[in-house]
Amino acid sequence: MEDVDLVLTTSEAESPPNLLQLLRCCLIYSTLGSLSTNVPPQLLGTLVYLGRLDQARDFADHIQVPGQRMQAYLFIGDILLDRGETSEARKFILQALQVAEGINIETPEEVITANVFSSVAPALADVGELDLLIEAVKNIWQQYYFHPLILVAEELSQNDAHPSTTYLAERLIASTDGLKDKELQADVASRAVLVFARGGEFQQAEALAKEIEISEYHNDALVGLSSVLAEEGQFDEATRMAKQITDTGTKILASSQICLIFAKLGKRRSLTS
Repeated sequence: MEDVDLVLTTSEAESPPNLLQLLRCCLIYSTLGSLSTNVPPQLLGTLVYLGRLDQARDFADHIQVPGQRMQAYLFIGDILLDRGETSEARKFILQALQVAEGINIETPEEVITANVFSSVAPALADVGELDLLIEAVKNIWQQYYFHPLILVAEELSQNDAHPSTTYLAERLIASTDGLKDKELQADVASRAVLVFARGGEFQQAEALAKEIEISEYHNDALVGLSSVLAEEGQFDEATRMAKQITDTGTKILASSQICLIFAKLGKRRSLTS
């Protein structure tokens, strides 16, 4: 790529510009970009392990599909982290964040925000830069960032119990303090309860649920918390959460879910015993 860049610069500097050479360079760029898109991650990893980091970066830089380019940066960054090269890893992870921002600016949809930023969040947390993700979401969504950010946390909580999950929820809850829109505040808190529960922070989840003043969201939070507790085999605690639900219909729903989970777990245990 560096050779092509040199020829391209030289061709542009000629007077008049060498249009034929410029055209050739553009065709080469197009071909290399297409080939780069099909470069398997294993090849990038091999280049990193062989000490050819610049070449791996060059391939990643020229991947034309933004989502694939972002994943390439994350893949290289992950390998560098495993090798203890945190400083270099940080550069690639921040490049991945830049690509993620570009994807969301071009297509500002909450679901896309959740999918893209949840891919970058664990790596950013590993290099201590998770706050940059929060700022990126704020910059894209401005005053409407609450829902997209809680969606990122929810997406993360469904996949693993990475510390970035609960950290995002904590930061989000802190940012809703003093919010005039009490329904929005309650909605975010209710969904954060489920995020904390999935992350194993049951006491934190219960404490937050108790603070929710709007009964609909308070009950929704307890339904989610009781279900997660049941899935973890903590049926006494799950039942205790369900008993705190104030709406009869919602309480019946929560109890039914607990019984269903209990039956599924019991059947699973009988099959494995």
